[in-house]
Amino acid sequence: LGKTAAYENEKLSDYSKAKLISHAAAMWKYFDVLCGPGDNFLPPDNLQEAPVFRTAHRTSPTNIGLMLVSCLAARDLGFIDTEELCRKVGNTLTTVEKLEKYYGNLLNWYNTETLKPLYPRYASTVDSGNFLCCLVALRQGLLEYVAQCTEIRDLVLRITKLLCDTDITCFFNGR
Repeated sequence: LGKTAAYENEKLSDYSKAKLISHAAAMWKYFDVLCGPGDNFLPPDNLQEAPVFRTAHRTSPTNIGLMLVSCLAARDLGFIDTEELCRKVGNTLTTVEKLEKYYGNLLNWYNTETLKPLYPRYASTVDSGNFLCCLVALRQGLLEYVAQCTEIRDLVLRITKLLCDTDITCFFNGR
């Protein structure tokens, strides 16, 4: 305690800052372009460029959680405004609320076009944990923008309900 880590005193060069912002913008573009109404505002698992250009119309709780916190990061970095943040998060939450769940946990894979769970149907401790952690981070980050958009309060309440409705005790082995 009391010691400052060496990296805390380091400053990024303007070139390094620009490079990081460029990488972040490219990563955001993936979610911005691919999470549309055709995929129910859910992120595809991947985009294949070769040998054939193809989008994988399946997603996981981890993918969904990362997409949601990426929306928040996009707002924090100024790539989108608060209204767009609310629209994107709201659309995705509406879809998540409709998905079939196991004790409130998202199943591990869904078809993004039909919203049907993919086989074998199961819930994953890792993916459920990733999704819940992303929801907690998103909820906290959204509160920073509440003064800019009263819709934020509704999003926070919806996220809180998803968190409260999720029972992770189903993953524990009592032995």
